[in-house]
Amino acid sequence: MIKKEDGEFDLHKEGGHSEFRILHHKDNTGAEIQTSLIEAVKAHPNITIFTDHYAVEIITQHHLGIIVTRHTPGIKCFGAYVLNEKTGEVDTFLSKVTVMATGGCEAVYRNTTNPLVATGDGIAMVYRAKGAVKDMEFIQFHPTALFIRETVLVSSSPKPCAVTVLS
Repeated sequence: MIKKEDGEFDLHKEGGHSEFRILHHKDNTGAEIQTSLIEAVKAHPNITIFTDHYAVEIITQHHLGIIVTRHTPGIKCFGAYVLNEKTGEVDTFLSKVTVMATGGCEAVYRNTTNPLVATGDGIAMVYRAKGAVKDMEFIQFHPTALFIRETVLVSSSPKPCAVTVLS
């Protein structure tokens, strides 16, 4: 991230913001933030990374033979069934706490500026487990995209400027 001479982050405004609050790094802010987070995770002694593993189902009471509906109070999650892509085996990962942070579902749309891995798998797992899925109308799209033959993300830099697009 870009810092000022005094060591503070050089924050920017975007869109209709009234405050300077956006971290930036040249024209690859998202990649820089992702790289920094991945490095921090790799360096953390209490985190184990499983590459080539994909959660396929979360484990709830219905796996114990208990009938669970969307109206069942206090549905409990005990972990997840996880596909090991290298072996083809499905492993059981038990946990006291399960956090569903699997990203969005924007790739279900024909045109999107979001990564194609945003397929909604985590949302589907929660839905199949009879968990609460809500606020699905809040899908994040980048406000400056241009579709010609494919979706192109337009940098935030020209947004405050008058731009003419010629075909």
